[in-house]
Amino acid sequence: MFGYKRAKNSFEEVAEKEPELIITYLKEVGSIWTNDKEPDDDVTFVVIKVK
Repeated sequence: MFGYKRAKNSFEEVAEKEPELIITYLKEVGSIWTNDKEPDDDVTFVVIKVK
């Protein structure tokens, strides 16, 4: 399982970047974690930046 701690660390690594870069990074992390296997279901990203 990817797990809360790994997800939290991944978000923290890119939190200050632009939304498009955050999505790209998270997709890459997920792809690496699954050995480039396609997801079994839909994947949706929503990035909300609060200033």
